[in-house]
Amino acid sequence: MSTPLTIAVVIACSRPQGVAPAVAEWVYVGTRHRADVTYDLVDLAEQDLRNLDEPEPTSSGNYTRDRTRAWVERMAGYVGFVFVTAEYNRGLPSQLKNALDFLYAEWNDKVAGIIDDPEELPGRQPAGDTAADRAPGDLAADACAARHVVRGHQ
Repeated sequence: MSTPLTIAVVIACSRPQGVAPAVAEWVYVGTRHRADVTYDLVDLAEQDLRNLDEPEPTSSGNYTRDRTRAWVERMAGYVGFVFVTAEYNRGLPSQLKNALDFLYAEWNDKVAGIIDDPEELPGRQPAGDTAADRAPGDLAADACAARHVVRGHQ
């Protein structure tokens, strides 16, 4: 049996009354039946990420701060990500933007999906595709598995 794929379910919204933690838990619980994938919950509110304070661009890979190296260690091993967030002012929350900007190579060539809070988007309707009845984590896992097979990483 091959090593299970690892996917991070990232809670990327820190509003006190937000539903992101509950939605992330729903994804996590709803995908535990998969033997080929393991999921971890990662809450950005629990990470020590300040506003980009590295002396060099992240693309250099020269991370000098302990908190940045800890974030690298936390995220580098995942093959995919499910970001659970809200839309703030028609964009992503600054907390998520900052977390993404803190790293560079650790995001490259990996699959990612976003689940946002449709309650915060007036008039938004579900897409109605055939995948709507599947857990979002399952979709992310299938995408990661397909990507690994295509790249020869079985």
